[in-house]
Amino acid sequence: MEPARYIVFGVLALGGLVALLCASAIFQRYGVAVTVFGEQLVKLIAADNIDRALRLCAAARKNYAARVLKPVVEASRDGAGESALRQTLQQQSERVARAEKPLTLGCIIALTDLGTAIALDWTLPGVPRGTASVIAAVVIAITLLAMSKVSTHRAKTEQAAEAVIAAINKQRA
Repeated sequence: MEPARYIVFGVLALGGLVALLCASAIFQRYGVAVTVFGEQLVKLIAADNIDRALRLCAAARKNYAARVLKPVVEASRDGAGESALRQTLQQQSERVARAEKPLTLGCIIALTDLGTAIALDWTLPGVPRGTASVIAAVVIAITLLAMSKVSTHRAKTEQAAEAVIAAINKQRA
């Protein structure tokens, strides 16, 4: 194999490893069906079973929705009003999003690296064309799918949060 090929596959391996690690972490953290999770929380809150709702959040502690909604449920247990619940939701959403930034940055770096591998695959002399590009394209597709899951999951978490806050208000009335 020519030295140029080692460069292409080295860049591809590095980008692929980072991309797959990021995608794996995303699928773990954003893997819970938010709609079902939110419905369960609403049912538990409606039944005045706050402790079980907190245990449900604790069981899915690595999940984005659980990390955002648990402080809201805790605040409701402590008697916080609707505005305080919304403020808690906003603060926790921002806190969790900040904690997730390195993961997003890792995905972006990996995508850039894989793009470089594709460019090298097609521009370096003496390198058979296409092999690295096909592998990189598959990994890029997986990474982009994972990143789209993040935005979808966050939007569904916002909807679930609204339902949880409504259930808390209804239960108090």
